[in-house]
Amino acid sequence: MKKKIINSFCYLIIGVTLITSCKKGEIIPTPNTQTQKTFETDTPTKIGKKLPNPFTVENMQNAFNQLSREKTETELETNQLYVRFFPETTEESKELEEQGLILWDIPLDVEVEQYGTAFHDPASPNTTMTWLYTTVKPDYKFGKIKHEIIDSLFLPNLVSEEGKRTKSLFNEFSSDDLISKSLNLLGYEDDVDSAPKRASSKYTPKGYIKVQQNINGTITNVAVKKAKVRSRWWFDIGTGYTDDNGYFSCNETYRKNRDVNIIIIFENEYVDIRGIKGLNFLDIFFTERKNIGEFENGSLENINYTFNNSSDLNSSNKRFWMACHTLNAIREHHVYCSQEGIQAPPLGLNMWLTNAGKKGHSLSTDAAAPMLKQMGNSSMILDATKLFLVTSGHPWFAVSLQVLLQYPPDITYNYSGSEAAENIYSDKIAQTLFHELSHASHYNKVRNTFWTPYISYVVQHGGYGDANTNGSGRIAISEAWADFCGSRFAHLRYGNTTSIGNTWITEIENFIPNSGIYGWIPDGVYHDLTDNGIEPTSTSVIDNVSGYSIAQCFGSMDVDVVSVTGYKTRFISEYGSSQQTNINLLFKSYGY
Repeated sequence: MKKKIINSFCYLIIGVTLITSCKKGEIIPTPNTQTQKTFETDTPTKIGKKLPNPFTVENMQNAFNQLSREKTETELETNQLYVRFFPETTEESKELEEQGLILWDIPLDVEVEQYGTAFHDPASPNTTMTWLYTTVKPDYKFGKIKHEIIDSLFLPNLVSEEGKRTKSLFNEFSSDDLISKSLNLLGYEDDVDSAPKRASSKYTPKGYIKVQQNINGTITNVAVKKAKVRSRWWFDIGTGYTDDNGYFSCNETYRKNRDVNIIIIFENEYVDIRGIKGLNFLDIFFTERKNIGEFENGSLENINYTFNNSSDLNSSNKRFWMACHTLNAIREHHVYCSQEGIQAPPLGLNMWLTNAGKKGHSLSTDAAAPMLKQMGNSSMILDATKLFLVTSGHPWFAVSLQVLLQYPPDITYNYSGSEAAENIYSDKIAQTLFHELSHASHYNKVRNTFWTPYISYVVQHGGYGDANTNGSGRIAISEAWADFCGSRFAHLRYGNTTSIGNTWITEIENFIPNSGIYGWIPDGVYHDLTDNGIEPTSTSVIDNVSGYSIAQCFGSMDVDVVSVTGYKTRFISEYGSSQQTNINLLFKSYGY
């Protein structure tokens, strides 16, 4: 947690009504397209008329019969059901998530008149929840969740569990020809030539996703790393991920002249990023995403999209820009952890990007790493969750607790907080995220036994207390570790080009112990253990220690090490006997 983080979740989950989420399964709200002029206004999506569905078994059968020259009748069978669900509780929402369904909050068979940031289906039974649309196998077990079967489908391009497409039906014509014929019979314009198609007539969504990087006012475009890319045309859905160069290629191909929708989703194996705007609780349960438009033919294979920053903290552009930098920081942090030989954060982090919104309210201040989702692997989650909620006497407490137990955050970052002016510089944002992610690495080693009293202390004392407060030792060793890694990793990423007037490693090198309100936290001590032993005279630190690795520093941060003195003793016993005298002098100059 950064040193200004206090009361991170005091106003959490008041009046939550719509509960949805997106990890193992995904809930995909209707996002804005590239061409919409109302993108920044957060207007709701508007839908038009229901469209004839070319993929119903009946329509596919008609198309098949017209294309087939064989006398024997072939009866097509349902291989998917087009359905909608109406989860009425947080448990039901979580159940859908765990099933791995790709859920959409807009019908898949309607005309979209205007794309917006959200859609509440007017057909929903009430205003607090909305219908969610998807496809399932014919033998899907629906259970007790409210649902409706809309259509029985035959999807010719459906990949079987063995990874092979249906072939036995298509001796005379291709599956794509069948789709084109069904479209034509319903009045859609499409390529209906049944002659053999060249490979070039099918296109794979691919290209580059980038983000503006701002280093002290110098703007360059850099790759967005490990972003999920979703492609969709009707029920044909593909997925890809950007690599470290920002390049992606989806695992689906599309015939010519078909407008394929491309959506960037800010989630991967490392993290789900949720963009939460003020006290708009509906956003808690959607991983952040942007619809970048529709593409066809050659343009589908040459997608180049760049996320730009915005000076408006409440804008969608700002939120997307922050999400891009968050993805990059998480990917880079994992790389640096591997390089340095330290434990990476747990996979599947739940990350909340928050801002104050137009009314000035926010769910968090600055940045924090409560690790509540990870703590949910144990019964300790209940006590840890209560620390971040309104008091039990509050009329919304029961709802708040129920919701947070289903979707607790691991890391939060309020980019409109006290350092909002600094959140235009990419290296400062990365340094903050590296700091919080280093807390997550520490958590991954010590788990709940250490973390529960650590978080409890922060809440109980409204922050870090002081050096004499009982329990402050956990704060000292964990905050010093996060500050060190945050600056070191920022230096590895940005080198001599920064927005702070120094290099990030110089920033940690110049730390002066016992200066300022939090000077008792020994921010520079891990660096002094690993550098060449030359210390700036201005710090008054006695540093004759050298040659240790970051992996060794991390190795002594054991679950039972809860004070700086305890850490020093453990480090000397494990790695430092040859430099014991100098290590003692180093820690003494920090006040320990």
